[in-house]
Amino acid sequence: MKRAITLAKKGYPSPNPRVGAVIIKNGRIVGEGYHAKAGLPHAEINALKEAGEEARGATLYVSLEPCCHYGRTPPCTDSLISAGISKVVIGCVDPNPLVGGKGIEILRDHGVEVKTGVLEEECEKFNEIYFKHITKGEPFVLLKMAMSLDGRIADRYGNSRYIASEKSLKAVHKLRKRYDAVLVGANTVRRDDPQLDVRYVNNREGRDPYKVVVTTRLSNLPKNAKLFKKEKVMVACCKKDSDLEGVEILQFPGEKVPMRGLIKTLAKKGITSVMIEGGGEVSWRALKEKVVDKIIFFLSPTILGGGKSVVDGEGFPLKDCLKISYEKVYKLDKDLVIEAVPL
Repeated sequence: MKRAITLAKKGYPSPNPRVGAVIIKNGRIVGEGYHAKAGLPHAEINALKEAGEEARGATLYVSLEPCCHYGRTPPCTDSLISAGISKVVIGCVDPNPLVGGKGIEILRDHGVEVKTGVLEEECEKFNEIYFKHITKGEPFVLLKMAMSLDGRIADRYGNSRYIASEKSLKAVHKLRKRYDAVLVGANTVRRDDPQLDVRYVNNREGRDPYKVVVTTRLSNLPKNAKLFKKEKVMVACCKKDSDLEGVEILQFPGEKVPMRGLIKTLAKKGITSVMIEGGGEVSWRALKEKVVDKIIFFLSPTILGGGKSVVDGEGFPLKDCLKISYEKVYKLDKDLVIEAVPL
């Protein structure tokens, strides 16, 4: 199953789940595969293709319950039964109502031995984006914060490129490649002129996340920003007091764009995951409105002693402060990376 999980993580099949599959016969691997991209064959089908006739009487290890319905591709359960797979070991059950145990039932009805719950928690965790989207109908939201040890994202002169190391920068681009949309505030566009693409990592899959900018009014944004020369750009604003060509405008009433309302709007557009990259005010409002599912901190071994704070708002009272739970802590080059979830 660990091999199936490793394979699954190679895929970028949004809005589908990441799935890996391994076929074992007589103690050796005869076929393996993963779901690379939505619309392409699923992990089980790729593994069966590699195994060929050796699939008959073999055991399949798969990180997620095989599908049993027609979507862009036929049901995997039918192919497994036809190939003569004798046993299927499943990491976790698919929460999709179209599957949800039905795949397991079909396999058992056709004489296939099925075992479930192998490395279940791990299999659910690496598909956290899919699980939230399919169960709640909302995008999974990651808040990324790269900062100095004293919590600064820019010095007192506004310089911010680059606080984190080159390896951290590449890690961020790899994360962007995983997410459907990358979101920033107007200050970040003005200060950094970001492109919000994945140019620092291999992108043979052609992943291109939506770029979402949050601002109170359109006139706050520089029309010549690099971002606005790209495709798949949205601007969420309250006052449409200027024109921006080639971008989709999402207008909201009031003085500030509601983060929860924006996330729900993005969900209606088919976006299953959003990565927030700041700046400080956007990060604060996302945390305050409790739309964040996960936080990843990239801590540079530097102290600025002043400048822009990573979370820039009125703040929480100490007795009501936001608490988090650490999931992972590790070094990346000279930086310290912390993965955490809000409590």
